[in-house]
Amino acid sequence: PMKIPEDRLEFARTAAGFWHVHMSALHGAFIAQSIAQQGAMLHPLLVDEVKDMDGQTWWTGKPRWLRRTVQKETAEKVTSMMVNTTTKGTARKYFKDPKGNPYLPGITVAGKTGTLTRQKPFRAYTWFVGFAPADDPEVAVATLAVNKPKWKVKAAAMARDILRAYFKKHPSSGAKGN
Repeated sequence: PMKIPEDRLEFARTAAGFWHVHMSALHGAFIAQSIAQQGAMLHPLLVDEVKDMDGQTWWTGKPRWLRRTVQKETAEKVTSMMVNTTTKGTARKYFKDPKGNPYLPGITVAGKTGTLTRQKPFRAYTWFVGFAPADDPEVAVATLAVNKPKWKVKAAAMARDILRAYFKKHPSSGAKGN
């Protein structure tokens, strides 16, 4: 839910996601999925299939479109900005090693980072939403990390590791044969 304030400063804070906005990581994944699908959001589907004890499939979920969230052109521009986040921006160091080698060879990731802190008690919140491959999306991801004063992990690193595990399990996808 979002409350849109009248005051210009409060409106700017809301637009940046700092005030008056509450969103779960799951909602972030659906937003990333919507951008990945050129602005078309799918109905949420949390279970792919249901099997019995013998491995027989009783039910398989099928993707269904829910609605258009943004125009195709807008989604393309947002995707381009999200690719810049992982190649040149705030998440670049999580997708390339110190020598500049990609952690996901042949796969371009589109993503958006966020960071907030709370002082009492201190908590450092980082989040990441994104999808890959950016040019032919097949998986969306959202991560949220909450750390005490000594930061141990950032959400972009968690997202990278999730994507690495996904593409390791699905080697024929993503890297276009790499």
